[in-house]
Amino acid sequence: MTKLKVVQIGAGNFGQIWLDYVQQVEEVELVAVADVMESNLEEARQRLQGSGVGFYLDPVEAMRASGADIALLVTPPHTHLDLTVAAVASGLHVLMEKPIAGSLADAVKIAEFAKTANRRIMVNQNYRWKPENEAIRAAVSAGVVGPIEQVEWRFARNHRSVNFATGWRSQFGDIFLREMGIHHIDLMRHWLGTSPVSVYAENANPTWSWIPGGGTANALLRFDGGISVSYAGSWVNRGQDTSWTGDVRLIGSLGAIELTDGVPSIVWEDERREQLPVEPMKYTELAYSLYELTQAIREAREPVTNASDNLLSWLTICAAAESDRLGAAVRIDTVGASFQIYNQKGSSN
Repeated sequence: MTKLKVVQIGAGNFGQIWLDYVQQVEEVELVAVADVMESNLEEARQRLQGSGVGFYLDPVEAMRASGADIALLVTPPHTHLDLTVAAVASGLHVLMEKPIAGSLADAVKIAEFAKTANRRIMVNQNYRWKPENEAIRAAVSAGVVGPIEQVEWRFARNHRSVNFATGWRSQFGDIFLREMGIHHIDLMRHWLGTSPVSVYAENANPTWSWIPGGGTANALLRFDGGISVSYAGSWVNRGQDTSWTGDVRLIGSLGAIELTDGVPSIVWEDERREQLPVEPMKYTELAYSLYELTQAIREAREPVTNASDNLLSWLTICAAAESDRLGAAVRIDTVGASFQIYNQKGSSN
């Protein structure tokens, strides 16, 4: 099997992590790395010594000259639109880091561009690709506890160990929602097979928080089909941390599907607990995202987390941020990729 060639655009902190994952995927070959900062490029050179990979300070030149098939964008979200257009102009498919864009307007433009690009354009949502999370998706899909009608989601971690709240991230006033909440909202959609139709959200920042703009968020969401979700998340936790997915209960008439400390179980109505079988995966997380794109290319289909699909996750996050800003519930229009504020009687303005 001929390997698909990858040019990675962006070699900063998370870009260095991606370099290791790209090399795990047997279906691809890393042929070039580009970054506008020489220091990042030098770190990549040291990491990839003897690999024969090309290095570029100009991302567009790297796309044109490297002979790649796929552009992997590990760059700030406000660069994604221009880099995606440039990649497609060079004949490349695109896998970009989340979030899809820095704004809802740019995300809509990317999704619309993808429809006519004749290339696969995908957003990495690596939380979907964990064995325990796939076990939960399978259980929900099979209806083992009946249709899910209620979800309780608690995420709590002390994220001080990572210096992430700088640079472009610090410009997000609602950094927790946009950087962490996007993972959980996307995973909710993946598990439930549907999307939110309304959200009420509030950011908060405890006195001990070191995160600018809000280290915690709470939200009430209503999904299509009447599923209600209560979500609470924190990056400034005190006490025991949850897993990165969080502790979750998906409740149906026969019992609940639970994820606690990363272990998926069914708790039946009579309180019997039964651990869900977890199947091994060829790749997980970041590596699986890249693998999924290679399979979509070879099978001439859309990748699971394509731009249009991911727009719905980002739309929900943008609606939640707007709800917090205005102190009002927000109706989400998934068809028009927009949202409206509810008035006090529950109808939209």
